[in-house]
Amino acid sequence: MRGGNGTYRTYATFVPRDPMSSKTLPASLEMERAVLAAAMKDPRALDAVVGALKKVDFYYEPHRRVFSAIHDIYVSSLPVDLSSVAEELRKRGLLESVGGEAGLLDIYRSIPTTAHVEYHVEEVRARALRRELILACSDILSDAYDTAQPTREILRKAEELIFRVAEEKSREGFIPIKDLAAPIYEKIDRAKEFGAGLTGLDTGYTDLNEITSGFQKSDLLILAARPGVGKTSLALSIVQNLAVTQKVPVGVFSLEMSAEQITERLLCAQARVNLKSVRSGQISAANRQKLIRALGEISGSPVYIDATPNLSPQDILARSRKLKAEVKNLGLLVIDYLQLMAGERRIESRQQEVADFSRSLKGLARDLDIPVLALSQLSRDVEKRGGRPKLSDLRESGALEQDADVVMFISRLDEKEDSQDPYHEVDIAKHRNGPLGTVKLWFIREYTRFEQAADMADVGVPPLEVDDTPF
Repeated sequence: MRGGNGTYRTYATFVPRDPMSSKTLPASLEMERAVLAAAMKDPRALDAVVGALKKVDFYYEPHRRVFSAIHDIYVSSLPVDLSSVAEELRKRGLLESVGGEAGLLDIYRSIPTTAHVEYHVEEVRARALRRELILACSDILSDAYDTAQPTREILRKAEELIFRVAEEKSREGFIPIKDLAAPIYEKIDRAKEFGAGLTGLDTGYTDLNEITSGFQKSDLLILAARPGVGKTSLALSIVQNLAVTQKVPVGVFSLEMSAEQITERLLCAQARVNLKSVRSGQISAANRQKLIRALGEISGSPVYIDATPNLSPQDILARSRKLKAEVKNLGLLVIDYLQLMAGERRIESRQQEVADFSRSLKGLARDLDIPVLALSQLSRDVEKRGGRPKLSDLRESGALEQDADVVMFISRLDEKEDSQDPYHEVDIAKHRNGPLGTVKLWFIREYTRFEQAADMADVGVPPLEVDDTPF
């Protein structure tokens, strides 16, 4: 490289330094030169280098410029070699900044063979990740000293920075299908063990399991209804079936109700005690015993509730990752409800904002490799039109329909708003990897609990009474 006085400065004189300390940053000029040389010498090595690295993975600025030239020639489907790279840099007026033709030739001659290019690429990536981590920690340290920032905001930003570095590590390319065969076989074998084609989480509802084969990993499931029809009650009934009965850990983000209200609902549903009587304090001795027994059952269940209002998708992502790290076998996340999430950036269109929420939740499901059940409101068009909900009724965004793997609507069989008919239908209106269908459930209003309609003979038919408790 040519210095400011026109003299040639060798690579060995360049030492990368951490701007926050006197320590040397992780960077290998030799490894960076090796991958650039391999890319200019061998088309097969070129594929490996361009497919795995980005310009920011190179620490040394001249190396970034050389890689940028190689990359742009490559994507233009033109031959990459020493001459074409030199010409591209000359066109950009950058040839002298990399040491001229002599400097480029020095890189080209830095390795005798391209046989070890995969190793050199991995070493460049590893050092780039370490630098990213150091810079993230420097930002966290700087924020921690800033007393003007709220502690909660500093912690949120710290989690986001660290997880962003972790995401960079997980950049994936093509996976040979032979590496995917074993997990698929295990899934099939597990389905045989459980029977009835159940390959995902057992929702506790036989008919729903039959259509969905259980809630599947990485799936975004949307459960939508008009206010007051019972979407929170159905979601919590599924939580109860999973966490209390099967001991499957479940995380619940409640953006509408407090953690105490969620717990109260789970308690009354488990004890089969009227929620309204609990809130009014009119509890019989027999029901008090039921509640005490149920309290022991739900307190020993792996349910984790976050009732912080106005969470953004980034907040939910960071908190979910933290929960997954602490609870290794986390089975399901529930978000109640999607339209109450808060955006972090100014967007003029509410539809675009909800679309961002939808994409974030789908990314969350894939990132954590668990199903995510997000509740959603339906537009008023359902009431104006009458009849059953349609996919176009999903409120404020068609992206929900596009991003979701499963869309379920809850509706009363008796469509009158003041109807006390306990029968409800869950309509699976979209199922990316399976059939559509309708499931009939019995909604026990007093307990805010859904039961399989066919199982009501075992449960007992509850008294139907007017109850103005919101659900």
